[in-house]
Amino acid sequence: MSDDELIEDFYTKQGGKAHLSADIWFFGSDWNMLMDVVDKISKLHDSKFHYDVDKIKDGDWPKDDEYMEVIALPMATPISDTYSAVVKFIKYYNQTKP
Repeated sequence: MSDDELIEDFYTKQGGKAHLSADIWFFGSDWNMLMDVVDKISKLHDSKFHYDVDKIKDGDWPKDDEYMEVIALPMATPISDTYSAVVKFIKYYNQTKP
């Protein structure tokens, strides 16, 4: 499964409307599509899923009891870094989801 397919799968499982199959390849270049996913991640804001961006960027995977927070990315973060953080979060989420 590609990263874009991974994002689309997560997005639809979180209640997002499915995109046309040709459109899912634009998560890495379309802020509107990507921010819809970030919004879904921010709604997971319970005691388990927050995202420490610096730890993930450095490859230091958090322990299950650590908080993770995608929404902590600075406003000026390039779309490529936001995309990478979203993909890493979804992979982590899929491994640890309740």
